Amino acid sequence: MSKNIVLVEDEFLIAMVIKRQLSKLNHQLMHFPSGEAFLSYLEQGEQIDLLILDITLKEKLTGLDVFKKLIEKQYQIPVIFTTGNVDAMPILQEKQNFPVQVFIKPVEIEKLMESIQSI
Repeated sequence: MSKNIVLVEDEFLIAMVIKRQLSKLNHQLMHFPSGEAFLSYLEQGEQIDLLILDITLKEKLTGLDVFKKLIEKQYQIPVIFTTGNVDAMPILQEKQNFPVQVFIKPVEIEKLMESIQSI
């Protein structure tokens, strides 16, 4: 089944690899390089089946900031986090109100695809 997936990733090459792989599985993917751009899109009422969110974005809002806003506004969007910072994982586990998944960069694409298919 095709899913509407949003990727919030500020590293262009990583975003392109993930986008290429997801298109092979017939998923629709929107890519945003910042949390601010994604939140503006979300406010338009678009249907999202899954959010893949980088924890350490370079703009004003981090991935954790975006996640907090999702919780505050009571969005029920499944989230897969990506991070190159292993130290961020305990912080993430403390802040979550519902299950999320975390992938350490470099992301193993096959495992990411399996996770997406299971959601």
